[in-house]
Amino acid sequence: MSRLVVSDLHASYGRLRALHGVSFTVDAGKVTALLGPNGAGKTTVLRALCGSISTSGTVEFDGSVLTRRSPSAMARLGVAHVPEGRGTFADFTVLENLRLGGYCRDRLDEDIEQQFTWFPRLRERSRQLAGSLSGGEQQMLAIARALMLRPKVLLLDEPSQGLAPTITAAVYEILRSIQDSLGTTMLVVEQNAKVALRFADEAFVLETGRVVLSGPAAEVAGDVSVQRSYLGT
Repeated sequence: MSRLVVSDLHASYGRLRALHGVSFTVDAGKVTALLGPNGAGKTTVLRALCGSISTSGTVEFDGSVLTRRSPSAMARLGVAHVPEGRGTFADFTVLENLRLGGYCRDRLDEDIEQQFTWFPRLRERSRQLAGSLSGGEQQMLAIARALMLRPKVLLLDEPSQGLAPTITAAVYEILRSIQDSLGTTMLVVEQNAKVALRFADEAFVLETGRVVLSGPAAEVAGDVSVQRSYLGT
């Protein structure tokens, strides 16, 4: 079953065209990786899906065509976005950030406890300002805050950016645990192709605003051009 079906998606920043008819599907309960070089349009795809930029084309969510998408409307539908650079509220505590993540829901205490179970470091830092956390802790907080929405789809933009390999491995181990236990559909933009392709079920490659390759992650990893350009083999 497809959770997201994107057809002929176009997006621009002023006169600069960023996406040129991008089409792809994201299956329910699966992890899909979006790969590509810098400037390919990966972040733009996520911004388009969460309603933060103007687009043309068709986006279907759980079989319904969405029009005039706004970030708040997408959040209420169950689409949570972890932006590049994490986007936590630096002057708010960890606990306050989590409560903001669940602003449109009830029973927040139960969900906060669940985040602390997945991210025990955040329990230790619950009264600490987000801006004083380490890079890895801020990434964990950004993910936990998005999960407070109980999303059907989690959009992750460069979750390993700026993190040491050991911290990257820990973040992805937690994401795998979350995906296994909740079946949350995930679309992951990631520069670290090796990590992304090990984590994902499906993958597609974006270049200059166009999809140039898609399929099961193992098959994409075996493509000669992907190996040469992204895997260093």
